[in-house]
Amino acid sequence: MTVKLPTRVLTRWRELSAESYNVRIALLLTSQLDPIAATEVLSRSVKGVIQAFEAEHADVPPGVDEPFAGEWDVARVPEGAMLIGGYKSDAFEKLLQAIVAELDEEGVRGTLDLHALPEVPSLPAGIGVIEARIRVLGRQVVNGRDRWAANRAALDRVLEAAGHWCLEARPDRVVTLQHGAMPALLVRRCDSPQARLRDVMGDAPWTTLRSVGNDRFRSATVAPAEGRVTIVEGGPIVHRAGWRPAVAAATEFLRLVSADVVYGFARRVSRLTDAEVPNPQSTDRLQTSQLDAVAYEERFAPDAFAIQLLGPGHAGRIPAGEDWRETELGAGRVLLEHIDPAPWFDEVTLEEALGGESVPRRGVVQRARADFAPILFAEVTAEERERRHAWNVAHPYVRLSEEIVAKVRALPETPYVGHWDVALVLRDGRVVEDAELGFAGSIVTRVAGEREFTLDPNEVVDVLHREYQGSFRV
Repeated sequence: MTVKLPTRVLTRWRELSAESYNVRIALLLTSQLDPIAATEVLSRSVKGVIQAFEAEHADVPPGVDEPFAGEWDVARVPEGAMLIGGYKSDAFEKLLQAIVAELDEEGVRGTLDLHALPEVPSLPAGIGVIEARIRVLGRQVVNGRDRWAANRAALDRVLEAAGHWCLEARPDRVVTLQHGAMPALLVRRCDSPQARLRDVMGDAPWTTLRSVGNDRFRSATVAPAEGRVTIVEGGPIVHRAGWRPAVAAATEFLRLVSADVVYGFARRVSRLTDAEVPNPQSTDRLQTSQLDAVAYEERFAPDAFAIQLLGPGHAGRIPAGEDWRETELGAGRVLLEHIDPAPWFDEVTLEEALGGESVPRRGVVQRARADFAPILFAEVTAEERERRHAWNVAHPYVRLSEEIVAKVRALPETPYVGHWDVALVLRDGRVVEDAELGFAGSIVTRVAGEREFTLDPNEVVDVLHREYQGSFRV
C-alpha cells in the first residue's frame, strides 16, 4: 500500500458513528503531490468509488432500501487535499478503503489521516443583511429545465470586482472561504483570497468568500452553474440607519459591474442563508416558478425591488413613474431606484411587527409590482408543466457514451460555464451541426435551439467543434 490509512482513522469514525448517524469526519491527504494535483486525484478517486458503489447496488429488490454512499466532499488546503465524508453513509469503512485503493492505483504515495479543522470565528450578530445579486452576462441553456450559463470572461471580471468589494471591509478577525456544504476554512495572509476563490469554486453549487470584522462582515458568493454572484454586508453596523451606507455600497457595486450583467437587484433580507445559498427564495411573489425565472432574467424580473439593474432586454418596459429614479449606465444598462428607500430597508417597529408587517413593507411592494407589471416574470402554468413532464417521460435524456464525453471535455474550453456547443457525427456519416450539451458535457440538451428533439445516443460516434460545416441537421 502506497497510501497509509492509520488505524486511528477508523477508530475515530467508530466512536463518532456510535453516537449518531448524521456525522462526518475530516481527513487530510498528504503526499508527494502538490495541493492542486492532490485535490484532483482525490476528487477523481472519490467520484469513481461512489459511482461504482451506486452501480453495484442499483438493482436492489423491490421494497429494499438502496444503500446510501453518504456525502463526500474534497477541497484543496495548503497542506494537501482535504476529504470530508461519511455523512449518513451506510458503508463508510468500505468506501474509504476503496478510495485508498484508488489512490494506490493512481500511484499516490502518502497518508490519509485525521485532520483538525481550524476554528473559524462566528460572524458578528445583526438584524438582517443587505444583499446585491446579479445574473452575469451569458445565455439561456437547458439542463433539465431552462437555466442560465454565464460567459466565463464576464464571470471572471465580476468575481474580481466582488472579491475586492468583499475585502474593502477590514477583516479584523478573519478571511474565510466556504466551498459548498464544506466547513468554512481560513485564508492565510500569504494567500490571495480572489485566487483561492477561483481555485476552489470548481463544480460546487456555490462558494463564498467572507471578510469578517468586529462590527460587520462582507461576503461574495458565486454559483457558477447558474451565473449568479451575490455580495452581502451584515453585522451590527447595519442596525438602524446603518443600512444606508451598506445600500450605497451595494448600489455602487451594481454600477461597477453593470457591463457584465444582464440583471441585478439590491434588497434587505432577515437571514444570511436567504442571500448566499444556491437558488434562494428571491421573493414571495413566485410560488412555483422561482427556478424557472432564473433563465429569463435577461428579459423579465422575478419581482419589484427598490434598486434594480436592468439590461437591454428590458428596454421599452421600464417603469417611468414619479416613484422611480432612472440612471443610464451605458451599453443599454439602466439603474432604477425607488425615490424613498426607507420602506424597503428600515427595520420594522414593534407596532408594525405585531401588525404582521415585514421588510419591505407590503404596501410599497404592491405599488411597485403594479409599476413593474410589464416586466415581471409570470408563473409557469400547471398545463405547461404537465406537458413538459409528459414529453420528458416519453423522451429520456440523450446521454452520451463515456468515450464521447471524454472527447467533449478534451475540446477547447467552452466560453460558457458548464455548457458546450458542438457538432455530433452519426454512425451513417451524417452530422448534427447544432447540438448543445449540458450536465458536464454528458447529455444533449438542445438541437438546433429546440429542447424537444429525437436523437439516438447509440448512433453518435464522434464530436466536433461547432465550426464544422456539415450538411445535415436533425
